[in-house]
Amino acid sequence: MTTAASIDQVVLLGAAPAIRGSMPAAMMGVHGKTRVLDWLLRAFVVLDRPHISIVGGYKAEDISDVYPDIRVVLNRQWATTGPVHSLSLVQLVADTTLYVSYADVVFRPNAVTQLRDAPGDVAIAIDSQWRDRYDGRTRQALKKAEKVSTVGDAVTNIGSHIALSNTGAEFAGIVRFAPQTHEHIRKAFADAIFDTNATLPVLIQYCIDAGCTVTAVDLAGDWAELDAPQDLARFVLGTKAESLERLRTMPHGGHIGTQVSFTQREWDRDPNDVTAQIIDRLGGADVIVRSSAVTEDTWDESGAGRHESILNVAPNAEALNQAIGAVFDSYGTRHDANQVLVQAMLHDVAFSGVAMTRTHATGAPYYVLNFDDHSNRTDTVTSGGDARTIMLWRGADVDVCEPKLAPVVEVLRNIERLVGHDALDIEFAVGQDATVHILQVRPIAVNHFAPSID
Repeated sequence: MTTAASIDQVVLLGAAPAIRGSMPAAMMGVHGKTRVLDWLLRAFVVLDRPHISIVGGYKAEDISDVYPDIRVVLNRQWATTGPVHSLSLVQLVADTTLYVSYADVVFRPNAVTQLRDAPGDVAIAIDSQWRDRYDGRTRQALKKAEKVSTVGDAVTNIGSHIALSNTGAEFAGIVRFAPQTHEHIRKAFADAIFDTNATLPVLIQYCIDAGCTVTAVDLAGDWAELDAPQDLARFVLGTKAESLERLRTMPHGGHIGTQVSFTQREWDRDPNDVTAQIIDRLGGADVIVRSSAVTEDTWDESGAGRHESILNVAPNAEALNQAIGAVFDSYGTRHDANQVLVQAMLHDVAFSGVAMTRTHATGAPYYVLNFDDHSNRTDTVTSGGDARTIMLWRGADVDVCEPKLAPVVEVLRNIERLVGHDALDIEFAVGQDATVHILQVRPIAVNHFAPSID
């Protein structure tokens, strides 16, 4: 296990089998516009100022322009070599803890924390939910997966060669090597024992065979391998509270207010502690108590307006208890994982509304903005009140029809890039100071893909 004083080295490998070192997959993402690297870097914030390198080939030099603090290592043979060869091009810093990850996977900071704190010479992230982590995974795809065999938390075998019947997990693309393993790795590179197409499991198996202790950390489905356009979006978008918190500090140009969110289980266990946290974090202003049920906004069904949200709640224990209880009661079916989120009330609202980044019925390439610019409320559209509607072709200049919507559309486009998906349903409010406040981000239910519409 590493210590807090350890120096950490992070190496991101673009030479995953599907992309062979093509850095646009890490920097620009599956849509050609989402910087997946932003989400990868965010996961490593739990480390203390790590030295970060990225190995790439095609257009790798473009990374330096956007991320000047990352050392870019060029793999000139990116088209014909694999991840282990890419790693061999990086100078390993002595006495450092080394984290190595494929550049086409994303995971959360908690994954890095678990690897950091795990025992053993080597710790790898695995996924015990690999068989049904996403719909439509074929048996052939399962056979090709980088599978893992374990005894308890100890890894005994790893690789795509393992029979389906002999494995309970899949390698999740990130591994931590303790400083004492560097000598094994350097020797293997010096002796050129690996095939040029070797993947990370080959290196991990080499460490097992060399007598290193290898520990598994189960992410239980909480990661994503970017094989399809919606993979990143499914990773980012969760409950209302989760989606907002994940996007809150990202560079989208809007503002997402500080929130206190908690589950039904946490509320039942200690409601006084929850209300104390709300009062402490959100100060003395009135708050809004908002629904965030696990079934509220899924990829197949929208629960917009289905559950209670209570505005202008006084910041005292009695009022908060009553409002929170009412929101949980509005869910109908009790579930320990259901959430409620609390934020400070917005005031001085110029206009507010809901934006669909494609048409709901057909997925046609239009922003559809329903907004209220006369009542100064934030819930007119969601509560079915009187609102204006503008449909804007995705390539059009916003100033043509409604100049004051231009900042809103800019934020919408930035969120699309961050999420890696362009079929979103976003609630917003614009303050008198022109700040664009984002109140909710969810996928448009039912139709998630752009159809063949001119």
